[in-house]
Amino acid sequence: MPANRPSLDAMQALARQLSSPVAALFPAHGGEAGPPTAIDESLPVWRIDPDVSTRDTLNLSELASPTEIWHHQVLVSDVPAAYARSWFTEGTLHLLSVVPSELAGRLGRVLKSLEETERAEDELRLLVAPLYQVTALWNVNATSQLRVLFAPPAAGFPDPLTPLEEEAFLVRLRAAQRFPGRVPIRRANPS
Repeated sequence: MPANRPSLDAMQALARQLSSPVAALFPAHGGEAGPPTAIDESLPVWRIDPDVSTRDTLNLSELASPTEIWHHQVLVSDVPAAYARSWFTEGTLHLLSVVPSELAGRLGRVLKSLEETERAEDELRLLVAPLYQVTALWNVNATSQLRVLFAPPAAGFPDPLTPLEEEAFLVRLRAAQRFPGRVPIRRANPS
């Protein structure tokens, strides 16, 4: 596991920060208490920079870099229904966002499948490649496998439960369409 993982105290403080936003997203009905919520798995977020296609390596550890962001699975009635992102600095988690998303469910299914196999000693990371609109679970172990949670369909990545070796992932990523994020706006000629 990562050396600078948030402490139990930091996680409990984050749970308190999450209580209001989660209650707003999943409200109680008819005066009843809201559904039970909890933080499940927490993963460090790593990022692949835009130069991935120009660098001459198929070693993901050389292409990806850690961020200070953590991804937290939010369970609502024991089901992954949302995720939270926090900034981890100086031993404290600062809540950035809470998002109800299919990503939580997909990641939850993958984590559950991994519990039955190789999870005990593995280091798991959430890998994002914003330029390609790809999010994957990166299992950093001797074989370094990835499970792609979100990607444009045209990228041709397999189902999230199907692991990809690091090299196969990077070859497909480099072949995928890039989404630069800034699209020039064509202004109408006023005359």
